Amino acid sequence: MAKVDAQAVWELVDAIGGVQGPDGRSSMPATVTRIDEEGTVWVRIAGGAEETPLSSMYAGAGVGDVVSVSLGNLQATGTGNLTSPAATARELAEAATVARESLKKASAAAEAAESADRSAGEAVILVTYEYASNYDEAAPPDAGWSEEYPDWASDAVHWRRANIVHANGSQEQTAPERVSGNKGADAVQVKVTSTNGTVFKSNLGISTVLEATVIAGGERITDLAALKSRVGNSAYLEWAWRGRGEGSFSTLVATDPRIRRGGFQLEVTPDDIDVQAVITCGLVY
Repeated sequence: MAKVDAQAVWELVDAIGGVQGPDGRSSMPATVTRIDEEGTVWVRIAGGAEETPLSSMYAGAGVGDVVSVSLGNLQATGTGNLTSPAATARELAEAATVARESLKKASAAAEAAESADRSAGEAVILVTYEYASNYDEAAPPDAGWSEEYPDWASDAVHWRRANIVHANGSQEQTAPERVSGNKGADAVQVKVTSTNGTVFKSNLGISTVLEATVIAGGERITDLAALKSRVGNSAYLEWAWRGRGEGSFSTLVATDPRIRRGGFQLEVTPDDIDVQAVITCGLVY
């Protein structure tokens, strides 16, 4: 704790006529001259020539500020900063307005973070497909579902459904849809596979290519020429796309640059997917 030479202090007090409080301490103005590395504030008391260290300072002060100093018990104590007057009512109101705006921004930031958490939780992290077959063109089967595509069988109708897992742990299953053509010995089905899985995260920049295979009467067809030869010259594959929240599928035009190999391939990039999408491929003839 910094000490003041008692004799010098009281000679100074006597010389400038400092005010004495009820506790026997004299209070007077002083100018801050420096603040040393240890944080001690040094002042020059009005009328004096020497620097005096303050044992403590009860208000913020900088070099050049005029502060009030209390002298007593061989110590000099800073009791206030005379350079910084009390705030006016207007200044207090402005400070309150700033505080309210800061609170609003903090609340908005918290809501944005909560919304981002919800979106992240709804993100799709896994999609798997299951297949089943029966002999009913109108109603899908209740049992027999498997991730393996069923073998061709005369008069059989093939069905597909998707199992979707979200980042927050929730799961959903899409309604079954027919993926086979007409029944009979010449029944035609379209099977779609992915070269790079079925889960895509935009921050990883991973793309994939969906490949369609047409199965007609047990024959596997992987190019347009063979498809036209087997099914008919007017036959072609048609890709459809349904994004998250969309009620119906949108058909991709044949000239879409993502469609390759006569319609048997479709390139999908992370930029194409907004949270999730369902993509189908059907045979038109």
